[in-house]
Amino acid sequence: MKNLIYFLAFFIIGCSSAKVVSSWKDPDTTISDTDYEKVMIAVLASNEGRRRAAEDFLAQKYPKLTPSYQVFRGLEEENVDKEQVKNILTNQGFDAVIVMRLVDVSKETNYVPGSYSGGFYGYYGSYWGGYYNPGYYSEDTKYTVSTDVFSLEKDKLVWSAVTETYNSSKIETTIEDIAYSVTKEMKSKGFLQ
Repeated sequence: MKNLIYFLAFFIIGCSSAKVVSSWKDPDTTISDTDYEKVMIAVLASNEGRRRAAEDFLAQKYPKLTPSYQVFRGLEEENVDKEQVKNILTNQGFDAVIVMRLVDVSKETNYVPGSYSGGFYGYYGSYWGGYYNPGYYSEDTKYTVSTDVFSLEKDKLVWSAVTETYNSSKIETTIEDIAYSVTKEMKSKGFLQ
């Protein structure tokens, strides 16, 4: 569990560009550093390379996290049902599963208004005229990501959060930002002790 906490606490001192827009916790569940010893991380992405890169990045930083593609190596995931997945995870000693999933990618166009600076009479009798910066439009890409924590012992979802991140270009940075925001939310909601 300590690594789960560390996974979710990337750069706790740093700031985050990811914002939690909604969250839910199981009212009967709180977690601490001794609750989970082995956690599978699954980053659901349409691009297998990005999926593996994200899972490997997390597992490299935190040894208690295991990439999902390593757990299910050799299996055709489409042909495995929920009970088979649970049995595989339980037999391999997993306590929990974290699932990160890209829910939506959308474009937003925003108008940034212009600014005007009035002139002034300067020192020594000179004058500096004012200037005007025209407004402009900017297009931002918004990524909406869902992060869920499942307890295998309780056999249920115990935490869920949806985050929004803008103009993300590097997967590692995005994951760090999401982890920071989700950790902060977990603590504020009393889920993470």
